[in-house]
Amino acid sequence: MIFYLDAPGGQFLTTYVHVIACAIENNVTVMNLGLSDHAAFFAGTRADLFARYPSRKSLISPTPERRATVLRWAVRVQRSVEKSKLKNFGSALVRVARSSGETTLGKSDAEKQSMIVDMDSPAFRAQLKKTPALVVTGPLLRAQTSIRKHYAAVREFFTPCAEQKAAIETQLHAARGDSELLIGVHIRRSDYAKFMDGKFYYTHEQYRTCMEQTQNLFADKTVRFLMQSDEPVDADVFKPFDVCFARGERATQIYVLAGCDYLIGPPSTFLSWASFYNQVPHYKIMDLEKIPTIQDFVINRG
Repeated sequence: MIFYLDAPGGQFLTTYVHVIACAIENNVTVMNLGLSDHAAFFAGTRADLFARYPSRKSLISPTPERRATVLRWAVRVQRSVEKSKLKNFGSALVRVARSSGETTLGKSDAEKQSMIVDMDSPAFRAQLKKTPALVVTGPLLRAQTSIRKHYAAVREFFTPCAEQKAAIETQLHAARGDSELLIGVHIRRSDYAKFMDGKFYYTHEQYRTCMEQTQNLFADKTVRFLMQSDEPVDADVFKPFDVCFARGERATQIYVLAGCDYLIGPPSTFLSWASFYNQVPHYKIMDLEKIPTIQDFVINRG
C-alpha cells in the first residue's frame, strides 16, 4: 500500500497523478491522507475518510476533523520512520520515499534525474513489493511510463463531484458566449515575486503583450480570454481584449482553465495540471522576448 501525505495545490495534483498511475500499474492501493477537505471536491474521494484509490466508501463518515486527525497520526509515523525511532519490526513495515523539494527549472537532465523518485524504476517497484506501507512524499514523484499508459483511469479518478462539475460547466458556458476560441490566461504573481528571484514575476502589461501575440495566431477567429489570477485584477488593464474571469475556489478555477481551447501563463504546476487534465495545448512564458508560434503550444502528458 502507498500512503501519500502532501497537501493539496497545483503541484500536489501534478505529482499525485503519477502516484495513482504507479498504483494502477502495480495493482496496489493508495491512501491520500493529505487531501484533507479537498477530498469533497472529487467524486471518487468525497465519501472516503482515507481518500483511497481505487475509490471506495469508508465505514466512518468523513468530516474535516476526522480527516485532520488521521493525517496527524500518519505524519507522526512518517517522522518516526525518517528519524529511525521505530524498532526493527516497525521499520520493516513502514518506509519513506522522499523526492527533492527544489524546482527543476533551469536544471540539466542529469540534475533533474537525481532529484526525482522514479516510481517506474525496478528499484522502486522492488521496494513497493516488499514494504507493506510505503509513504511517498515530495513534489518530484514520477511515473512517466505509467502515467501515459493509464491516463484515462487517472483522469476519471480526478473528476469533480456532480455539483462542482455543474458549476464549472456553467462558468465555461458563460465564458465562451459567442466566441469561437476561449484562451485561458494563468496569472501568477503573489509568490513569484521571490521565486527564482522574480524571474517569472511578470507585469500585467507583459501578460497583455503575450495575449496580443497569441490572438494574432488566430486572426480569423473570435477570441475571448478567460483570466485566472492569484491576486485581484482590474479588467480595464486588459482593454480592448475581450476578457472574463474564473471564479470560485482555486480547485474550481483550475478546472475552468482546463475547459479552455488553449492556455498561456508562466511555468506553473497550476497551468500544467489544466493542460494535463483535458489535454489542452499550453504555452509557458519562459522568455518575454520570444513571440509564440502555434507549434509552441504543447500538451502536458504527465
